[in-house]
Amino acid sequence: MVSSKTILVVDDDFNLRQTLVIILRNAGYDVEFAENAPKGMVLLQGRPFDLMILDYKMPEIDGMQLLKTVRNLRPDLPVFFLTGNGSPDLEKQAWANGVSGYLVKPVDPERILQLVRSLCPILPEKN
Repeated sequence: MVSSKTILVVDDDFNLRQTLVIILRNAGYDVEFAENAPKGMVLLQGRPFDLMILDYKMPEIDGMQLLKTVRNLRPDLPVFFLTGNGSPDLEKQAWANGVSGYLVKPVDPERILQLVRSLCPILPEKN
């Protein structure tokens, strides 16, 4: 038996969100998702998460603003950016604001899983 970990995916791209949910659930993770930053914050405030996967470019509130809010609420929560709008300046800003990982879309699902597993390993339960 393994101890389950819960991941919050915040991305406005429906297809990518669904793909991430499938990939992560197949790898043994529990997954919640939100299509924008305000809904992501509601979920984050409602329960504990072990990892957050965050898009940068979203309507209303972008991922960088959400990251700054998350850092104030949960400084210990690993967060990684998965963005289609990557640039050296954005990456530098993301690292300065405390991301734990940064990937630019499109990215191989195995690379996503590799980063997820490094930030949020699923460990066997102790008896």
